[in-house]
Amino acid sequence: MTQGLQSRRNPKVVERRLFTPKDLLVLVGLVPASILACLLPRRMLVPAGGWLSRFLPVGLFDFSSPQQIATALDIPVIEAKSVMRNSIAARLTALLAFLRAKFRAPPFDIVTEGTEHIDAALAQGRGVVLWLADLVYTNDVQYIALRENGYAPSHLTRPEHGFSDTRFGLKFLNPIRQKFELRYLHERIVYRRERPNEAGNLIRQRL
Repeated sequence: MTQGLQSRRNPKVVERRLFTPKDLLVLVGLVPASILACLLPRRMLVPAGGWLSRFLPVGLFDFSSPQQIATALDIPVIEAKSVMRNSIAARLTALLAFLRAKFRAPPFDIVTEGTEHIDAALAQGRGVVLWLADLVYTNDVQYIALRENGYAPSHLTRPEHGFSDTRFGLKFLNPIRQKFELRYLHERIVYRRERPNEAGNLIRQRL
């Protein structure tokens, strides 16, 4: 059913912007953030993320306004702004953790459970599909944990994965993160909207 629907689609090529102010923010911020991430004790990464979040607008990563979030959560607008500020702090902490892992060593103490289910499936000659929670710190931790346990997964992802969805970002910014992830992956399977069947066919081959 899904394959049939995909084959009848007429997807349009994605129109991407060349450059945005967020790209400039990443360019300006990556070098000092990398230095900070490498010099700080790892226990200070979370406080540093909270401190840095104070200097950024609350709507930096959200398409919703504080009023919309307040209505959705049934909370006062001032509390909605606090929620948005905490979201920025978490994302900045994740960025610092990523940069530390990239240039020094992963700042995580990882405990992995449930690998017996992966081993049982592989022992039967099958592949395994891992459905991963979309949490702030998920990406780096999951790749590192799987590799530490002897697995090299193929990861389904998007061209926009990383820092930006602009043409500049896809070419120059996102590879900074993607190359780090490839240390722990077998490959990145990229889902492209204009050619949706390619990723699905490759996943079937790997499984």
